[in-house]
Amino acid sequence: MSLIRTEGIVLRNKTLGESDRLVHLFTLTHGKLKGVAKGARRPKNRFGSALEPITHASLFLFERRTGGLFQIQEAEIIRSFQALREDLNTIFYASHFLRWIEAFLPEGESRPTCFHLLREFLSLLGEVKDVESLARCFEIKVLDLSGFRPRLDVCGDCGKTLERKKIYFSFLEGRGLCNNCGSQENRFHSFLSPGTVASVHQILTLYPNKVSRLHLNVLMKKELGKMTRDYAKHLLGKEIGTEQMLCHSFG
Repeated sequence: MSLIRTEGIVLRNKTLGESDRLVHLFTLTHGKLKGVAKGARRPKNRFGSALEPITHASLFLFERRTGGLFQIQEAEIIRSFQALREDLNTIFYASHFLRWIEAFLPEGESRPTCFHLLREFLSLLGEVKDVESLARCFEIKVLDLSGFRPRLDVCGDCGKTLERKKIYFSFLEGRGLCNNCGSQENRFHSFLSPGTVASVHQILTLYPNKVSRLHLNVLMKKELGKMTRDYAKHLLGKEIGTEQMLCHSFG
């Protein structure tokens, strides 16, 4: 076994045997991985609360040669994000962020840009008032960084340049459609108003620490929510069940 020193954000954990925990982590250097924390369920253990979901921690891991699991040797809190746990709304959205990372990123691949994105958005979650807008921005950023950027530059059917007017989004193709090629009656198409189209372009170009300046009105949030939800469901073959994860991780 080789010793790895890294930092990670705890996605979720579950009971393993009588005294251990299986911890799902998103690490800076090794991406998503699963680690066994021996004795973590005992009243007095060396990990404390460093392996609770949402926690950003410094980690020492042993990489096993077989089985694909790591052994968590040490864990020390860098930032607990405790304030997020004190409000049901922020717990929900923090869990939503973790679930999107777990759903879209492959196991065992270093994705430092996504790691920094998650850390930044968790920080913003405790600072902004409009957490729903933050969630829509996070979803689009994750889609982009995982290779599924919504393409709203040219029509996916006729190839015509899409002006920032009303268009349709085909979640089967991940592309926009002009008003002539799209259809409001097509269940695979989602209508996007001009303001929503402009907001997608802004979100894709803004640095994470700047997205809190972006103002999304009620209509934009509704249209973006439908777009990202339908697109993610098509890509994954299922809905991302934040509510189920929240109960599992914090119950």
